[in-house]
Amino acid sequence: MKRQFSFRGTPHGCAGLTLAETLVAAAVTSVLAAGLLISSVVVQRNFRACENHATAQADQMRLLDYIALDLRRCLTVTTGENSISMTIPDFYDATDPDNPVPRDPTIRNGGIDYGDPSSPITITYYKDGDAIYRSENGTVTAIAESVDDFSIEFDDQSDVIQTSITFLPEFRQWGFSDSVRTGTAAFTRTLLRNTRQN
Repeated sequence: MKRQFSFRGTPHGCAGLTLAETLVAAAVTSVLAAGLLISSVVVQRNFRACENHATAQADQMRLLDYIALDLRRCLTVTTGENSISMTIPDFYDATDPDNPVPRDPTIRNGGIDYGDPSSPITITYYKDGDAIYRSENGTVTAIAESVDDFSIEFDDQSDVIQTSITFLPEFRQWGFSDSVRTGTAAFTRTLLRNTRQN
């Protein structure tokens, strides 16, 4: 025999929620959905900011490595605002650009020369727009892109060149951009191995 129960005065088990209960359930669901949406947006923003920060740090290290490599073998150095220019010996015979051949050094007047000492290779690093370029005898290569907030400084200390690169992270408080930029500083001090000719 089947039993039938009544619930809150409803006949024979026909049950339902009152209007007040439905409104409370809808309110709780809305609060949970809003919390889920807000937390999802915050996680995505944090992920994007962390990704941008890591990319900027990788660009910093790559730039410092490129500049230090060329400074260690340079003969002359000229620093400017957000730019540096130097000359290096012509170490490679670039008759075949796909297969450059190392030149044999020659000793002249107590110094070592590669190729024609009167025509060294000129290398310049400079920032133009939101990219930083390396120009080698007119051939321009983008070393870092999307670096509109990068700041490069060169401190010429005769035998040592200090290079400093800073950027503004995506998350920062208004009015504190200078201190935040200082916190992202990466720098290197490079000893010039060759006697400066300028």
